[in-house]
Amino acid sequence: MSNLYYGITISFKETENEARQKKQVYYYAQKVLGQKVNFDELCEELAYGSTVGVANVKALVSRMVTVISRNLKHSCAVDCGDLDTFRPSVRSKASESVEDFDIHLMKHPAVIFTLKPDFKNSLIGTSFRAVSHKFVVEGSDDGDTPSTTEGESDLGPNGKHSGL
Repeated sequence: MSNLYYGITISFKETENEARQKKQVYYYAQKVLGQKVNFDELCEELAYGSTVGVANVKALVSRMVTVISRNLKHSCAVDCGDLDTFRPSVRSKASESVEDFDIHLMKHPAVIFTLKPDFKNSLIGTSFRAVSHKFVVEGSDDGDTPSTTEGESDLGPNGKHSGL
């Protein structure tokens, strides 16, 4: 894993705003998905820093899915510590009165995964890298002004990219 880039790689997506009389082209950053950590690799990494083996980790994760599912079916929220909370959710179409409500108005139930602040904020301060250019912009999603760490020539004088 030493060849992995530890940050978010982005590319640029061009879109046109046709709602206005004058067509305007905009560019949005979109993430480029890196390598996927498969389940076996995840279990190996979890077992590496612990006193249990890979088989025990796999068994525990399998059991955890079973237990969470059973509790969700009983309308319980499940707090998984640092992993955060799972809770069931139901939605329905509207009816004009309680008497008019029919089970067919129910939509499929869903599972909501609620992130705790530590987990939610885990990407603050990460660095970004554009795949079509050789620069890395470090910053966070808290409104800080990005600063260039490499490839100063790719950025304009105001710290923004000078072109694609």
